[in-house]
Amino acid sequence: MEKLRRAAADCARVRDLAVDPDERRLFAMLAGYLNLLVLEVERVIAARRAGGLAAGNSGALAAMQVLYGGPRRSSIVTQSNAASKPPTKAGDGA
Repeated sequence: MEKLRRAAADCARVRDLAVDPDERRLFAMLAGYLNLLVLEVERVIAARRAGGLAAGNSGALAAMQVLYGGPRRSSIVTQSNAASKPPTKAGDGA
């Protein structure tokens, strides 16, 4: 939990120091996402301690996916699929 809180605070500091508006927006979004994640993890822990939450039931995480579009798995390049694709030349439209 503390790592997430520190990461959110670091993102907020970078946001405050950023000059580029796109960079400010990015770090503001990251700070907000990490703060929401901390709240969600705390809520899940408290609910499980109370016996009131089944595994996988996460309302705030579903809301974050709607707000931020969720993870874009198709754009994630792993070592296994990167090695199977040939490199593209600059300017060939690929």
